Amino acid sequence: MCALANQVGYWGRLEPFGPRNLFAYEARPEGQRLDLLLAYGPLEGRYYLENPLGNRMVGVEVAYGDGALGRFRVGWREGSYPEWLLAYAMPEPDRACCQALWLAPQVGLGLEGVSRYGLTLRLYDGCFAYELKAQNVLKGQYGEATGFSLGFGLRVR
Repeated sequence: MCALANQVGYWGRLEPFGPRNLFAYEARPEGQRLDLLLAYGPLEGRYYLENPLGNRMVGVEVAYGDGALGRFRVGWREGSYPEWLLAYAMPEPDRACCQALWLAPQVGLGLEGVSRYGLTLRLYDGCFAYELKAQNVLKGQYGEATGFSLGFGLRVR
């Protein structure tokens, strides 16, 4: 049986910064994001709008998830330039404590060619999941930093 699900999310401030900013010493920019999600069974569609009054970013994503095949995602977003995003994620292991290897590659395509690419590698060892994320941004949206980034994570399953 397929179920219909929808989700609406908002992140940001409802009022502008005052004369005394409570977060004055934090290095984070002010921003807003509206996120709409509609899912029916294995299909999922998402629309998001970031910073409608500043460096505007609009995006649409469609995803298909299957327990045996994994999750395929195609997205389009436009900020400082239009970009297509293609991603795949292997199905996660169905047992809580097991040994497995999991991969999730992604690539971004702009008008001049490849704009970004990355790979997430996850190693399940017993009840722990070690995660390594590598991404190379060749052309960023607005003020996004370009270059190679590497992240590491640990999860308890």
